[in-house]
Order: sequence, then structure tokens, then C-alpha cells
Amino acid sequence: MTFSTQPQRSCSASGSPLEILLNGRATISDSLSIYKLVECLTFNDLARMAKSADVSRKNQIVAAVLGEPPNTVRQRLKHPNKLLNPDQGARALRFAQILTQAQDIFRDRCTASRWFFEPAIGLGGEKPVRVLSNPFGYELVADLMMRIEHGVYH
Repeated sequence: MTFSTQPQRSCSASGSPLEILLNGRATISDSLSIYKLVECLTFNDLARMAKSADVSRKNQIVAAVLGEPPNTVRQRLKHPNKLLNPDQGARALRFAQILTQAQDIFRDRCTASRWFFEPAIGLGGEKPVRVLSNPFGYELVADLMMRIEHGVYH
């Protein structure tokens, strides 16, 4: 696996995707906190997290997390304070966790973001962003991230 590690301007540098999504809310400490958190995430929280990950792919990231087409995402931009439904909030949280882990592993925000949009051998040629759209996909991507971190991804 080869990725450029040179930072690009389209990727923000302050805070991890998870920190940005949480927007100063209490840290995730238990299942009840997570349950409450996913019910209070807004479209704006998600958009801010996606923009921090990669400005050039912001709408693609939001569309992937929401499971909605880009046209719908543009419409939702008109109502940034609208709450995500619990399923969307949970997917946003999982995506932010995985993206934060990828940034830690690849040591570069842009490289991690690009990785999500490229076919991965360890996922049978599927793009991680696509696999994350399925509830079982989170575990597959998390497992692949662990294997990459430990150098056992083939």
C-alpha cells in the first residue's frame, strides 16, 4: 500500500474528526453516553467533521455517512441545525472513530481521507467508505485498520 504522506491544503489540521464531531461535548465514556450522543448530533456537526477530514471531499463524506445522494446533502445544507436521526448519528460517530484511527495510522489527514475512497485489497476491492455504509462494514473496516496498523493487511 503506497500513499503520499505530503499534507495537502484541502485537509484541515485542527483536532481529530472525532473531536470535531463531538464539538466539545463530553467524551464517550459508556454505552448510555453514546446512546444520548447519537441522538443530539446535527447535520452541522457532521459537515464540520467531514470538512476537517478533507474539504475537497466534504459532500462525499457526508453523503456516505448519511446514505443519501449528494443532491440531498446540498438540500440539507440549508438546515444545518437539524438533528440527524439516531442511525445517521451512529454512522457519523463510527465514521469519525475510524477516520481518526486512520489518521493516527497513516499519520496524515489527507492520506487517511484518500484511503477511504480507494479500493482496499483487505476489503475484497471495496472502498472503505462504501463498506462503512453497512452496519457490519464497520467491524470489517476496523479489523482492516488494526491489521494495517500491525503490518498484517494481506
